[in-house]
Amino acid sequence: MIRATAARWCGCGVKVRVSPRDAAPGIVIAVADTGVGMSEAELDKAFDPFFRGGDQRKQGQGIGLSIVRRISERYGWPVCVESQAGAGTVATISFPSVIPA
Repeated sequence: MIRATAARWCGCGVKVRVSPRDAAPGIVIAVADTGVGMSEAELDKAFDPFFRGGDQRKQGQGIGLSIVRRISERYGWPVCVESQAGAGTVATISFPSVIPA
């Protein structure tokens, strides 16, 4: 869902990186684009349901990141979005390793 959102807004290449977590066992998935980025005001609302920043003519309902946030909170997977206007956006989600009982 994050990758699809990035591709839709960016209209450019989207990179997905999977790497080990630095501080604890598990993995981190980072989705980065080189699109228009978000202002501080847009970034503050990025996880709000139905919020659509930037070009309102683009397709989408503004629910993708809010769904990602709800799922991540439910399962304890930290998610964050970093962005700078004119420089693209990076969304990351961390998954702890699970040790079978």
